[in-house]
Amino acid sequence: MPERPLGVTILCILSWIGAIALMAMGALAVLGGFWIPILFIVGAVMLIMGIVMFLVTFALWQLKMWAWWLIVILNVISIVTGIGGAVVAGDISPIFGIILPIIIVIYLFTVKDHFS
Repeated sequence: MPERPLGVTILCILSWIGAIALMAMGALAVLGGFWIPILFIVGAVMLIMGIVMFLVTFALWQLKMWAWWLIVILNVISIVTGIGGAVVAGDISPIFGIILPIIIVIYLFTVKDHFS
């Protein structure tokens, strides 16, 4: 297996931190949502998203090509929705939210050869 680039390692660690936070918030919302149905539903969705994020990040850590593609596609969607948000709002400020996804996509294309 090729050596994992440092940037991928950093991206994975940050993604795992985000996934754990999402799972924790989802679990708290589920527990608190037994009396508020919408909170329960939102919490369950957050919990599931956190679990999926954790598993995809693990595949990215192992340099799986399908995880590379999934992360690229999700970041491109983020870029497109950020541009769309700026157009709809008639304001340039949503554009700042696309800077990190653009950097991630460019970086992932530079290290694509490490994935299999």
